Amino acid sequence: MIILFESFVKENYTDVNFYDMSDDYQELTQDMNKEMFMKINDGIKIDFKVINNIQYKNALMEFVKYGEFFRFPSKIIYGWKDLLMKNIFKLASLTEIHGHSQNFPYEEFYDVFDYNESGEERNGEFTKWCKKKQEEAKDDWKNDEDYMRDYNWTVCYEFLDEVKNIDELTPQFSNGHHVLSDYATEPLEKLCIKLDVVKTPEEIIIVINKILDITHQRSDIAELFIKGGSYSLDVISN
Repeated sequence: MIILFESFVKENYTDVNFYDMSDDYQELTQDMNKEMFMKINDGIKIDFKVINNIQYKNALMEFVKYGEFFRFPSKIIYGWKDLLMKNIFKLASLTEIHGHSQNFPYEEFYDVFDYNESGEERNGEFTKWCKKKQEEAKDDWKNDEDYMRDYNWTVCYEFLDEVKNIDELTPQFSNGHHVLSDYATEPLEKLCIKLDVVKTPEEIIIVINKILDITHQRSDIAELFIKGGSYSLDVISN
């Protein structure tokens, strides 16, 4: 963990809530699931752009020394803010898509995979695939899945796996696990709301530091936000 000015945090950093979110934040939350599905539909690999670890070290050294930024470019820190927010949305979306959340983005799924060429809903590629699987299931007494039932995550994911090769398109941590998190997503989303509303580079760097300190029991969650992940953070803190 990298310790910053606690007095600065207490004086300038206050709790915020869902209703403080900017319009841009709300738009990002609505659009990210659809963007992920569109990439999968188009066969485009999903990736995470991350903070340059050397730049981050230089920014922290200046902030720790002076308590504010004089030389380090503010535009880079504002860029980090946008980058981390998008990466948190991606992580949350991938967690939902892989079934590790109570919510699955069904409406966005149907929008991308189940409109036909005439724009008719629930009459596209997914429905045609379901009808085919339903017919095949009739001849397989072991298969009791109802492929035509709406809002069925098992069927949606089977389609993504069998037709869209989702495993080839979604990213993995360095240890080989899929990029998703059962436990880190909620605290990251709370910090993302805070990151959305803070304005100054000094406030932003404090929230970013808190985001980089979030851990996951199986994988290095920091890999999604900074080059080198936790190893880089250990080097910086020493």
